[in-house]
Amino acid sequence: MAEMKGITQAIINIKGNMDKSVQKSVDKATKSMKGLKVACVASATAIAGAMVGATKYLLDVGKELDGAYDTIRIGTGATGKQLEGLKGDFEKVFASMPTTSENASQAIADFNTRLGLSGKSLQQVSKQALYLSENLGAGELTAVIEKSSRALQAWNVSEDEMSNKMDYLFKVSQSTGIGYTELAEKTQKYGATFQALGYDFESASTMIGQFVKNGVDVDSTLAGMRTSLGKLTAKGMSASEGFEEYYYKIKNATSETEAMSLASEIFG
Repeated sequence: MAEMKGITQAIINIKGNMDKSVQKSVDKATKSMKGLKVACVASATAIAGAMVGATKYLLDVGKELDGAYDTIRIGTGATGKQLEGLKGDFEKVFASMPTTSENASQAIADFNTRLGLSGKSLQQVSKQALYLSENLGAGELTAVIEKSSRALQAWNVSEDEMSNKMDYLFKVSQSTGIGYTELAEKTQKYGATFQALGYDFESASTMIGQFVKNGVDVDSTLAGMRTSLGKLTAKGMSASEGFEEYYYKIKNATSETEAMSLASEIFG
């Protein structure tokens, strides 16, 4: 009996010691687990927040792209494969430069409608217009697209040259002080006159820029040139023949009055 009591007491003592040891370990583990739980909760909260943020971002991007696609669809009236092709053109333009989806889709839709472009040529002129408008101060995007398109059409510029011609207009604008959209507008407005006189696109736009740089009234001067073409045609003369003849007449005039009279006769 005494032996059993001693054994029982030993077990109790050992158990007590084990309990204290285990309790310490448990307490330590509990504290660690509490920290881990807090960390896990914080991490879970952060992850959840990030997922919510990412989801919202994706939804916003989706809405933005849907809006861009709607702009293209409504602006061009395209459906099916044609619409899918234009969407692809938009995506390439939008991904290749810092611009808004709204502006990129407008450029795609407007140039497709005005010039009938698609594929690489459409992407190229769209990028050019966006860059001119957003980075080089050429004017509002709508005006850049409209004026550029009309000038390119007036001169029957080929698809692969359109971007180069827009670039040339901007260079003339920068070097002479005339606004890009104004230059494009006048290059279109007097395109037929310049072409009848034998000028090419670059020469015509350069002359307009030089007129502005030198303080010449562009509209009055070019209107006079256009009037002269009608008068020369009525006389059965080509533009080159007529201007050459009057050039020598004015140059060899015996007085300023005679020279002015000859100039007025042909130019109005």
